[in-house]
Amino acid sequence: MGWRGTMTGGFGALLVCLVAGCADQGGGVASQADPKAGLTRGEHARVTGVIDGDQLILDTGLRVRLAGIEAPRLSRRDGEDWPLAAEAKAALEAATVGRDVDLWYGGQQRDRSGKTAIAHVFVTDETGMEHPVQDMLVDRGLARVRTWADNRAGATRLLAREDAARLARTGIWSEAFYAPLAAAPDLPTGRWMIVEGRVKTVQRNGDRVFLNFGDDWKTDFTVTVAGEDLAAWPNGADDLARLALADVRVRGRVRALNGPLMSLDCPEQIEVLAPASVAAGPASARPARLERPVAPSTPGGA
Repeated sequence: MGWRGTMTGGFGALLVCLVAGCADQGGGVASQADPKAGLTRGEHARVTGVIDGDQLILDTGLRVRLAGIEAPRLSRRDGEDWPLAAEAKAALEAATVGRDVDLWYGGQQRDRSGKTAIAHVFVTDETGMEHPVQDMLVDRGLARVRTWADNRAGATRLLAREDAARLARTGIWSEAFYAPLAAAPDLPTGRWMIVEGRVKTVQRNGDRVFLNFGDDWKTDFTVTVAGEDLAAWPNGADDLARLALADVRVRGRVRALNGPLMSLDCPEQIEVLAPASVAAGPASARPARLERPVAPSTPGGA
């Protein structure tokens, strides 16, 4: 499907479809929230090139990484592109190259090198209207939501739109490669992924909280939040305690340490699919409590 339209018709029609038609799929209030809420205006420039599905080059020479999302990657380590990587790049190119954009910031503005901006990008159509590029990619199933503790703005809105795209099996969500994985001891490690499962227990060891998805923390999938990151949750560890027996979706990098372990640093990395009272029935209606291990545990679990 060709995306490149003219400034007198095709491009405007494309953006109307993206922000009206695709947004309608999201439903609910969250997906329709103001995309600039909590953001600070940044640079205005013209896009001259696209590196991949979530990186742009401006006429000022500045590189821009789209905040809050991750598009399919080109050229994996084994030499193959991720599924739909070329399509994501083509979509971003068609919607932005040769057009004026405004950068808006919701957190850290530059990467570690200081040479790449991390921004929410709005492209201007022929009528002067601005449209959020991140929303376009997520709506079309050409990007997943990925947040960092220092760049969380807009995540709730984007997650709602991602959910709509996934339910409709749009783009990457029709590919098994991107399907959320079930929480299990045999989860692959060494990469970022989305995992779904039921939290069996919530425990605390020192200032670190563990969400255990099985009986044996030495082998089962575990999610952990470090003490310094608990402040990101409004009620700290108590918010995590309430997840016991809930069905959740979590996203982050999984490493091998006493079974597959995922470390989280912000609330947007956990979505409640069914609270404890629904997921586990009446028996779970008792007040949530933060269990502490009887014996000291290692950093791999609790």
